[in-house]
Amino acid sequence: MHKTSTTKLSDSMERLVELDTRLNDVDWMPIEERVQVGLVGSVLLQGIIDATSSDEFTDEEYTFIENLIDKVNGVVQDMMLNNNDTDGGC
Repeated sequence: MHKTSTTKLSDSMERLVELDTRLNDVDWMPIEERVQVGLVGSVLLQGIIDATSSDEFTDEEYTFIENLIDKVNGVVQDMMLNNNDTDGGC
């Protein structure tokens, strides 16, 4: 269990670790799975951001969440850029 203030936050951190693991393999995923991971990751992170404050997490967890946000944003951005490359930039 993570050193967060509630079991709910601890469960959320476990889901984020799972998301991080999936993001490490995103380059090998079919596009449909990439979209799913990007969408689920964005929704999960936004839900945590909306429902919590930074002082509810340890410094390590807070840094992990910030890095994960950057990682999810990078995956979504890469998909968008690659989509523009394949459809002629439209």
